[in-house]
Amino acid sequence: MDTNKKLRLKTRAIVVFFSVVIIGVVAVMLVSPFFNVNEVICEGNNRLTADAIIQSSGIVYGKNILMQGTGKARRSIANMPMIESVSVKRVLPDKIKITVNERTPAAYISTGGALAVTDTGGRILEIIADDRVEKITSANTPQKKNTEENSENSDNNNSDNSGSNNNSGAENPDSNNSENPENNKENSGGQAEADNNNADNNAENTDNTVSTEENNSYGIPLVAGLELSKAEPGRQAESQTKEKLNTALNLFSNLDKTGLLSRATYIDITDLSDVTLIIENRLEIQLGNLNNIEYRCAFLSKVINEKISATEHVVMDYRTDDIYVRQPDDGKARMVPKATSTAKPDSSDDPQSSESESQTDKPSSNTNTNSEQEYL
Repeated sequence: MDTNKKLRLKTRAIVVFFSVVIIGVVAVMLVSPFFNVNEVICEGNNRLTADAIIQSSGIVYGKNILMQGTGKARRSIANMPMIESVSVKRVLPDKIKITVNERTPAAYISTGGALAVTDTGGRILEIIADDRVEKITSANTPQKKNTEENSENSDNNNSDNSGSNNNSGAENPDSNNSENPENNKENSGGQAEADNNNADNNAENTDNTVSTEENNSYGIPLVAGLELSKAEPGRQAESQTKEKLNTALNLFSNLDKTGLLSRATYIDITDLSDVTLIIENRLEIQLGNLNNIEYRCAFLSKVINEKISATEHVVMDYRTDDIYVRQPDDGKARMVPKATSTAKPDSSDDPQSSESESQTDKPSSNTNTNSEQEYL
């Protein structure tokens, strides 16, 4: 009996001793400047600055690390619209580590004269209502008018030069290059002027591309044909046309999976049966409706990456199972089939087939079509 009593007393003494030690250590940590927060480490932030995250957390430099509420800091940071998840940990003796996972901006959507930045899930990340609205709208909207003007100017210059050459020949048919150097010089000067105009137009287009990169701060597309009725940072986007909003979000998600969303500059969903997508302000993709959009986005990405050069400007008609590619000023379409077509059987061994082919002197109407459909 005495032995058990002594054991209990000894156990209590040990517990009291360690409790006193722990309390003493904590007391020293609370009053010692050695445990004051000297550094806050932020990781995972690409768009938000570390200063903005630290300010939102409420963490104070120079304050004791044990007096900093990590739970409160975590909840405060999680309320930031751009934040998807966050963790806050103490790193003794004087550091706090904040790790965030940011949401990915997907598109600019109009809302009451401003632009709402949304992610692929429809969460509002930011409302832009300053002078950036005009810059983003101007930079992302397709510059078809400039392209048409450049083509028209080039045609006019070439026409004027051709007319000048013809007139010179009509007035003095016997005086050619060797006998009338002044006309040659004038014609050369006209051609040089046309070339200069074309060079200026190309330079203007290049400037537009540079301007796009500078003004599109998030590198995301501008959406036309959709208006948000309610947009508040940190909340879900709302629109009176719910079907159009849900369709747009589904398109954003599939484009993001294939890496095309970050390359898109403009999406027109005014008519859900005639959707248009612009990639890098140089590839116009006519999608039509958005049926089977997951597969179509994957195939479109493969074609762009493997068949379209990095500097090519083309129109891609993807309103059917196949993609037809043409230059903006060229009506000829070159087809990229949905699946690799199987080769036709060799008819050289078939005498009837050979005879029928040899009897046909006229070119087949399919000849031009096939040559136009062959892509690169």
